[in-house]
Amino acid sequence: MEAVLKPREVNSLSALADRLDAIKVEKAQLANEEKAIEAEILGRYESDIADLYKTKGDAFGAVNLTEDDLTLSVTVPKKVEWDQDKLAAIHADIRANGADPAEYMTVEYGVPESKYKAWPVAICQQFEPARTVTPGRANLVIKRKGGE
Repeated sequence: MEAVLKPREVNSLSALADRLDAIKVEKAQLANEEKAIEAEILGRYESDIADLYKTKGDAFGAVNLTEDDLTLSVTVPKKVEWDQDKLAAIHADIRANGADPAEYMTVEYGVPESKYKAWPVAICQQFEPARTVTPGRANLVIKRKGGE
């Protein structure tokens, strides 16, 4: 690993850009190494981990495997997706039967920014009180003349 540059002590944008490029390469290499090591660990203990989840009776959540003085914690998150069209139909059915859909589900409204920008001014003005815009993280790109 290269020596740490103190950005305030470097007068040259070129030197900062070089170090930034080197850091990006190092991060990618470390990320690849991390993935490879995690894959090796998961592969090595695959059957033990599967047994723990089977014993748990659930394919999601956390299980712990102890070996010597180490505990390996494996967490498999549960990702649930809902069919929006089917949910809209269920919402309508619940309402049609006299019940309050809010007791069973939440509804979130959104407006794609591309559609908002294409609307007439009068429509935009109606939506303006409900719209909040906050800046995201700045993206920094340094390009060398005649290069990438």
